Amino acid sequence: MMNKRLFFGLIFLLSLVLSACSGRKANVVGINKMEKAKGDSAIYGLASVGCSDSVLMLLPKSCENPQHIDILDAMRNHRVFGLPKVGDEMCVILSKDGDWKADMVLNISELFGSWVYNVLPVPKEYKPADGEVVTKATLALRDSMLRTYMIPREYGFTLSRQNSVSMIGSRHRQGVLDIESPVEYPRPKRYSEWHVWNGKLVLTQVDVNIKNDSIVNTNKILRSDTAEVVLLWKDSLQLRFGDHLQCYSRKKTTE
Repeated sequence: MMNKRLFFGLIFLLSLVLSACSGRKANVVGINKMEKAKGDSAIYGLASVGCSDSVLMLLPKSCENPQHIDILDAMRNHRVFGLPKVGDEMCVILSKDGDWKADMVLNISELFGSWVYNVLPVPKEYKPADGEVVTKATLALRDSMLRTYMIPREYGFTLSRQNSVSMIGSRHRQGVLDIESPVEYPRPKRYSEWHVWNGKLVLTQVDVNIKNDSIVNTNKILRSDTAEVVLLWKDSLQLRFGDHLQCYSRKKTTE
């Protein structure tokens, strides 16, 4: 008798394939939203039945038969980010050494969700009041007070299946407590959209206008940052932005 897990996996994959290959718009990330951008040499598709630590069975976007891709060397070189599971959206960079041999594999579906890291505030510039005499006792009292304000704050983002980004830990405006506080938190970068390009994560902030109480995308990019995926586990993510390595942990949400 067929294993129940394999059976339901086949049913799930079949439903994705039928949605992707129908004439209607598919509600599957990677079929509509994750279209290849200019200069993108990666191939995209869904992980099919038969994946292992050395083989990726990829169902291409063209809905052709699943393609057997050798990922053994990529696995040995720690270039497989997120193990493929049936129905997962995959991005593959093929090796130049052989046909259908992967140099890098990225499980896009593993990126979905909220990723955060802790940020500590920094002291504001101390400006003594007019006529105030600054003594060692004054500075010691200030240092003691500052320690009570050194509370880490979660920064990060949520990557949705619709390729939108929701920021975590950022505020649109300062409150009274922020203004009067002797410390300040760094201003995070803001993003509104994301996609994968050549196996890298691209985060962009797109300008929007509000018209008739509706948000209208102007398609004008205000900011765009490209990050190399260094590590992707179930609860951990590491991204390299230029020469800066940022480590994230997955934020569990309560339903």
